[in-house]
Amino acid sequence: MSKCLKLCFATLIVTAICAIGAMAQSTTTGAISGTVTNPNKEVVAGATVTVKSLGTNKETTTTTDDNGGFKVANLEARHLLGGR
Repeated sequence: MSKCLKLCFATLIVTAICAIGAMAQSTTTGAISGTVTNPNKEVVAGATVTVKSLGTNKETTTTTDDNGGFKVANLEARHLLGGR
């Protein structure tokens, strides 16, 4: 094998190993979204929505928009509990 070919092959192997290591360290996050309605199926604007991590007890709170919609993003991929 020529010296250049050996160098290219070694570079390819090192790059592949680094890429695998980077993927193993990635953080997985998620989001929860929805619409809050009352018993009459009408949207509820300005409602407070709280999401609590069962693993860390961290709470994230948001308020619904004019259409009753909400989105809580950047949640750690753990067990979550939604409440009122």
